[in-house]
Amino acid sequence: MGKPPDFDHLRIFGCLCFAHDQRSRGNKFAPWSRCCVFVCYPNSQKGWKLYDRISGDIFVSRDVQFHESEFPFTSVVSQAVSSPASLGVASVKNEGVVVHDLDVAWEAAPAQPVAPSTVEITEPAATEPAASLAASPASMDAPLEGADPSSAATHLPPDVVGRTDPSRSSTELGRGMRTKHPSVLLKEFVTHTVLSPSSPSPSSSGPRGSSYLLAHYVNCANFSMRHRAFLSSLITGVEPRTFKEALSDPGWCEAMAHEIAALEANGIWVMAPLPPDKKTLGCKWVYKIKYNTNGIVERLKVRLVILGNHQVAGIDYHETFASVAKMVTVRTFLVEAASRNWELHQMDVHNAFLHGDLDVEVYMKMPHGFYVGQPGIVCKLRKSLYGLRQAPRCWFAKLATSLLAYGFSQSYSDYSLFIIHKGPLELYVLVYVDDLIVAGNYSSAVSAFKAYLSRFFT
Repeated sequence: MGKPPDFDHLRIFGCLCFAHDQRSRGNKFAPWSRCCVFVCYPNSQKGWKLYDRISGDIFVSRDVQFHESEFPFTSVVSQAVSSPASLGVASVKNEGVVVHDLDVAWEAAPAQPVAPSTVEITEPAATEPAASLAASPASMDAPLEGADPSSAATHLPPDVVGRTDPSRSSTELGRGMRTKHPSVLLKEFVTHTVLSPSSPSPSSSGPRGSSYLLAHYVNCANFSMRHRAFLSSLITGVEPRTFKEALSDPGWCEAMAHEIAALEANGIWVMAPLPPDKKTLGCKWVYKIKYNTNGIVERLKVRLVILGNHQVAGIDYHETFASVAKMVTVRTFLVEAASRNWELHQMDVHNAFLHGDLDVEVYMKMPHGFYVGQPGIVCKLRKSLYGLRQAPRCWFAKLATSLLAYGFSQSYSDYSLFIIHKGPLELYVLVYVDDLIVAGNYSSAVSAFKAYLSRFFT
């Protein structure tokens, strides 16, 4: 493979392009691109072969942005003093200079007329395979005779002229030297703005304004007074984010006391000393304001959540599972109920995850604000609690046990579907985590089943 020719003495008619600079890794203030000239397509590589105008390197890159209307060397007279052995074959055409090498080939784009006194062309002899193009190397960077010295840069943008100038150092191409352009992310959207309608248009370089304010077209004029009150309540109500903030409100303190009493009444935990080989999991309070449809606060809901993200597989839990019905099963279920004119009943189990029984020992720290007099006493969980990784699995195991005891059989195509076929009686139950859909051909059978679930999950 032949050695690439010296580009300092060769006229290039390639277009201007910018390649991603892989050498800037680890330095965020270094230039991200290299000002190059497109050379050719390499034979055995994917990408484009480029010539770095500043460093003089020839490399192949796949991350290139082309400026096909810019040709940096069209106004520069490039001459090379070489032999046919080093440059291969060189020929002169009307539209430019074509140089053939063993590895690459550069074809010139149409250039401006060249003065006869600037370039000396030697006609090829009959026995010579090629002609040579020779001139003084000092005329490489000299402008054309009779041409404007600044004509090479008049058709380029100011930022491109600065970046394509080889005399500029690489330190001037860092942050703050690039041209600023307004953002076009919201160009096709009508956004709320405080700018006046007389602000510059989006096509200008200044701040972009809009004559169509969002507040003039999206408002609450079509909402009822009840819905307006509900929307305003969502903004005015403030939910505490920490236990310290909740202590300042007596309503939240009372809600936390009721939550602790309900958990102890259901036998969620028992007080016990911490064994030497066990670790405790932390817990936190989650606060939520529940509203009625008219915007009045229904209740202050507080939930104690254990930090299950600190659990260790194989020690605090073994398997996890959440019963989610397939959408195909849901559609089939609704189609059958509609075609047979059955009643559909939707049920939501209150505090469903608190009914699951644990099969491993889990210890939890005392909730914030509630302590016992003896040191080293923690909460040993007997049932699952919100936040545990195995809580959905424990809940589904408890629900499936109750349904099988009632006489249901579990479907093998979808384990979330339970069916009863006893003579003329048909009863179906579809489970989606803690939501149930019940349908059957007898309303009395559906009512009896709902009463059974109410007694079982009290």
